[in-house]
Amino acid sequence: MSDTIQVRPVKREDFDAWLPLWDAYNAFYGRSGETALPREITQLT
Repeated sequence: MSDTIQVRPVKREDFDAWLPLWDAYNAFYGRSGETALPREITQLT
């Protein structure tokens, strides 16, 4: 394991790995089910 942190631009291929994190973040703040953000917001984010 390296101690180096690499920052890179977001790639379209990152979406599937990112989505569960985004969904959990929104659920924590009460935005799930009936109060979920519209899918368009998620895709733009």
